[in-house]
Amino acid sequence: RFLLHLAEKTGGVIVTNDNLRDFVDTSDTWRRIIQERLLQFTFVEDHFMIPDDPLGRNGPHLNDFLRKHSWYVCLLLAPGGWLHRRTEPLTPVLPPRTVPAAPPPLRPPDLHLSSRQQPACFHSPPQTPTSTSWPPPSRGPQYEWSPPCRSPSPSPSPPPQRSAAETAELKGKLYDIFPDQKQRIDRILGDNPYMRDLNALSGLLL
Repeated sequence: RFLLHLAEKTGGVIVTNDNLRDFVDTSDTWRRIIQERLLQFTFVEDHFMIPDDPLGRNGPHLNDFLRKHSWYVCLLLAPGGWLHRRTEPLTPVLPPRTVPAAPPPLRPPDLHLSSRQQPACFHSPPQTPTSTSWPPPSRGPQYEWSPPCRSPSPSPSPPPQRSAAETAELKGKLYDIFPDQKQRIDRILGDNPYMRDLNALSGLLL
């Protein structure tokens, strides 16, 4: 039920090892998701396998199926029950990436330059030291420089807590998704008064 809610909200493809046939008659939207946006997988000797024709022999190829609506939110329900959300297309859709060639190594400048390549300053006559004598430095008081003290930057203020209306709205949505976990929902909402993300709260219930 949570997968179907999330797929309906984000327009994603559901990748699962269940056919979800128990929810076909729930709504027309869920029926279309199960019929058109369900990618079932299996494990063969610990190898993750997905079919080349997710919608049957007369359906599109796997690459065309994933490109059809440019799915960018994919859900994966592993055998252990963990939910994994990706924000990029699946691996079969990614185009081959070319690795840029490494730049040539830097070479130190050649110190053995010809007379034509040497700078003009190399040909200037040497300067003779002058006989001017400078007075000795004064021996006044010595001071040590220290860097200026910086005041610590103020820490960002925490976000405001949820209002009672926001909490009631989130509680109603979570009750619809997890009808058998109302006590856990109440406890999680009470322990996380700043959290407003429905997906994050749902993840705490899985």
